[in-house]
Amino acid sequence: VNAERQKGWASELLTAEQLDVQYPAGWASIPTFCHVQPTGKRRRIDNGRAPLHNAATAYTETTTMCTPFHPALMIRLLCAVMAAMGVHPESIETTEFETGTDDIPDAYRSMLVRLEHLMYNIVMVKEPGTSEHPGHVWYAIMYAMLFGLSSSVVQFGRWSRFLEALMRRLMWTLWLLFVDDSCIVDLKAGRGTAQQWGGQVLRHLGVQLAAHKSQPMGSLMEFLGVVHDLSVKVV
Repeated sequence: VNAERQKGWASELLTAEQLDVQYPAGWASIPTFCHVQPTGKRRRIDNGRAPLHNAATAYTETTTMCTPFHPALMIRLLCAVMAAMGVHPESIETTEFETGTDDIPDAYRSMLVRLEHLMYNIVMVKEPGTSEHPGHVWYAIMYAMLFGLSSSVVQFGRWSRFLEALMRRLMWTLWLLFVDDSCIVDLKAGRGTAQQWGGQVLRHLGVQLAAHKSQPMGSLMEFLGVVHDLSVKVV
């Protein structure tokens, strides 16, 4: 939490008494814990399940996301469109494609919470202690969406679907978004311009991509755990 406070995502650590003064009408907090991923990376998880936060949240829409196999589907659809436009079959069969990926870092933290909802966007942190001397519980008001809440998935999904539609309808780019993971498909003749221009558009919208996670356009790429090999010509 201290690291997030330094980035401007959280308030200073507060006591329950201080929150009572700030939110006299009431407030709710969510326990948080540290999860160590198989890679060794530590990720703070906000437990929306334990206090029944997720169970008490209802949605008016259904979230849909792409699968790891959607890049192949996009290529097949593009070839079908080319055929419908009268492109010679031999030209379609020898068409070469390439694909790449990009990642939006700290995705949920880029989505701010409305001021009137902050009273429900509070996490609790417990100091290390012993059975004889339990650690003190502190609270922090989080200014952005929490990782671990089902509502964060749905709300960020709206943003990712908007970005996906923007890239497709205005930029005419075959761009996929699975939450914060992007996959781009383009003709090899494009020489990576789809990924370059798409990245520029996202940056103008305030969306910064993680350079160290980017996979440049090429014939071999991994997306959502599935490796795509486009070195074989489409038939």
